Order: sequence, then structure tokens, then C-alpha cells
Amino acid sequence: MKSTLLKLPSLASVLTGTALAFALSAGAQQAAPLITQRIDDTQLTILKANTPSLARAEYDKGAVSDSTPANRILLVLTRSKAQEQRLNTLMDSLHDKNSASYHKWLKPNEFGEDFGPALSDVETVKAWLQSKGFIINKVNAGRTLIDFSGSAGQLRSAFHTELHTYVHNGVTFHANSSDPRIPPWLPSSRASLP
Repeated sequence: MKSTLLKLPSLASVLTGTALAFALSAGAQQAAPLITQRIDDTQLTILKANTPSLARAEYDKGAVSDSTPANRILLVLTRSKAQEQRLNTLMDSLHDKNSASYHKWLKPNEFGEDFGPALSDVETVKAWLQSKGFIINKVNAGRTLIDFSGSAGQLRSAFHTELHTYVHNGVTFHANSSDPRIPPWLPSSRASLP
């Protein structure tokens, strides 16, 4: 199954190759945990503008079977605006010959510590995915990408959207048929679209 990018605002992933983007924001330097309460699956947030533009009725061939493997789903954790500003400042100094930071590149784990979500938030997201039956394959050293696997049925159950088969100009692909819905993992003031 080919991957199709699906962007989500406050926590993201790649369904069967469809990327859902979840934005966990964090504070300066090492991020403070933002997920401080138990995740409530009964209240959901629609992650608007996250259905691929070619996932249209005229190309839709129907839902895939629940048993269809969804391998290598990628959950992308994004930075807060404050972290993004700090990163931009760092990037400028890394390329400024007059800066003390000139060409002092960060290792992936250093990047994760400074610009990734809190480790406890990553662990909470992993635990939630596992509670939905997904298998965690890997978390990158920068703490910004969780690679996990499951099935189309698990994706439907966890993200409240179906994977459908679409054919456009002779190309067959799989994508979510509607915007995903997830529990509001972040305080409502931080759950807005980027």
C-alpha cells in the first residue's frame, strides 16, 4: 500500500501510509508535559482539512476491508510556536559565521530534548496507540516521529475515519474518506489548527 500524506493539527500520523499530524506543543528547552489528564475517547476533536484533495466521491471505489494491513503509519509530532521561534533563531546562528554557534550542529537526541515534545507526552501517545491495538515500531531520536502499524479497522476505530480505495488517472491509492477525529489531547487553547 502506498503512503498518502494526511495532515492533522494537534497530533499526526500516516494511515497505511496516510500521514496524520498531531501537534504537541511544548515550552522552552526541555518541553513541559502537556498531556496531564487521562485521554477521554468519548469527546472528540475534528482535525479539519485533513482529507486528501483527491479523496473525492468520483474516484472512490469503496472502503477497504478492516483486516487490510496498515503498515508503517507515521505519527508526526510538531513543535509549538515558541519552539519554532527558538529553532529559527538557532538555525540562523548555525549559519552565521559571526555566531558562537556557527556550524555547531545538534545530534538527533539533542534536537529531541530541545525541540521535541516532552518524553512523557510521547510515552502517553504511544500508550494510547497501543491501547487501540497498534504496534509501535520506532520513535525517532528527535521525538517528532512515531512509526506504528495496525489495520484499517484499528485506524477506523481510533481515528473515526475509513480508509477507502481511490482511482484517479489510472493510479490506485488508499486514503481516509473524511477528516479524522481524536480525543482533545491538548488544552483547547492549544488545539487550534496551525
